[in-house]
Amino acid sequence: MELKAILYVREKIGNIDSRILHGVESLIIFTLLVIYIISM
Repeated sequence: MELKAILYVREKIGNIDSRILHGVESLIIFTLLVIYIISM
């Protein structure tokens, strides 16, 4: 029972981590795009 709870929490944390990483990735791409457009 405890093991299931730990795995569930770890899965939730993993999902949050990947969502944050995806957000950061999108932000970097957006920033590079803006810099590229400004420098043209």
